[in-house]
Amino acid sequence: LEFFIKLLKLAQKKYGDQENPLQQHRVKEIWSEVCLCTDEIYETCEKLKYVFGEVIGKLIKEEFVDAQFDLAELKDPVRIHEKATDKYADRFKDELPEACVTDVIRSRIVFKDAE
Repeated sequence: LEFFIKLLKLAQKKYGDQENPLQQHRVKEIWSEVCLCTDEIYETCEKLKYVFGEVIGKLIKEEFVDAQFDLAELKDPVRIHEKATDKYADRFKDELPEACVTDVIRSRIVFKDAE
């Protein structure tokens, strides 16, 4: 349900008052666009996520004894597309702005103290 709501919000943002963005064909149109623009980067990040996690996890354990490394879910494709069109669409004329989104693989490091 949360995913569908994100699609609806993106449709409202993109189409505004032109038509009722809740119409089914608008949501399908948005989803097709999202898939077309994010499939390749998403598949690549799915493959690299665990390699990234292993490498960074080992570095954290070697350098910080009391730190916890957490690998999060990938940024969802709707959000990747939305962020790309909002922030990076004007950077390149004929390229996908999704290539500029740098936080598709997400993680965090939790330290037990501030030292």
